[in-house]
This record gives sequence, C-alpha cells and structure tokens, in this order.
Amino acid sequence: MIELELRYIAHITTLTYTVKERYRTQAETLRQLIGELNHRYPGFQTVFIHPDTGKLNLNAMIYYGEPGRPPAAVIDMDRPIGDQSVITFW
Repeated sequence: MIELELRYIAHITTLTYTVKERYRTQAETLRQLIGELNHRYPGFQTVFIHPDTGKLNLNAMIYYGEPGRPPAAVIDMDRPIGDQSVITFW
C-alpha cells in the first residue's frame, strides 16, 4: 500500500469536489490509479485516457513528482508510481 498526494486543477474539481487529498492505493501505475479514481469519481478516466488509443488525451495533463524531485509532465500511462509522490491532474 502506498500513500499519495493527489491534486486536482481547473475542471477536474467538478468531478472530485476537492482540490487536494491524501490517497492510499495498491495501484502500481498511473493507468491503474486512474482506473481506481474512476470508481470513486465517475468520468475521471475518460478525461485522461482516450478510450480508443489508451493514451493520454490531448486536452489533459498529469504532473508526477517523487519526494525531493520537481514534478514532470507525464505521457506514459503505464509509468510506475511511488510512495509519497505528488500527482497533479489538470
């Protein structure tokens, strides 16, 4: 089990009704995490993952930062996630 800090920006807050939360998960990749979040926030997955290609939607952004490192834009949905990371969904 890992713990993450999730941040939600702009229109994403209309799905989550919050701008930030601590989140515990067993997900190992961003794709798995987004699938989990889709159960919690219906429609979340469609905002970020194109249903036909499985790739990041062109109008969505995700930033991932490990502890002690600056956040970087993510393109690979199968990127592994680590404990205490900060993930921003925009």
